[in-house]
Amino acid sequence: MGPRRSFQELVGPQLESYFGACFERLCREALPVFYEKEGVSAPFEIGEYWDKRVQIDVVGHRQDNRIDIGECKWGPARSLPALIAKLNGKIEQYPNRGGATLHGRIFTQHKVRKTSLPANMSCHWLEELYG
Repeated sequence: MGPRRSFQELVGPQLESYFGACFERLCREALPVFYEKEGVSAPFEIGEYWDKRVQIDVVGHRQDNRIDIGECKWGPARSLPALIAKLNGKIEQYPNRGGATLHGRIFTQHKVRKTSLPANMSCHWLEELYG
């Protein structure tokens, strides 16, 4: 198997998945930058969450009683309403035992129109992360 065929059969089919995982990590690393821009002074921890019902790409636990729940979309976003619905489903399944205020964050590769975002959500795109 030569280099071209190896790429086509072994590497190429896995590239989008690989870049998606890299984008999730990038979004987790960028959340402190957004916190700084937003004037957040409370200590925080950032990670991800999963159990047998839900996988959440970005979770920011802030000590000011707020938790940011993030959905990362590397591929083309079909529609903002679909992303909002998906994120709302994940927010509902997150075990918020402390009763913190939950805020949704959508991270996309390309800029999307934010006009119809609910008040408890924000949207960020790749260029905004490190543009």
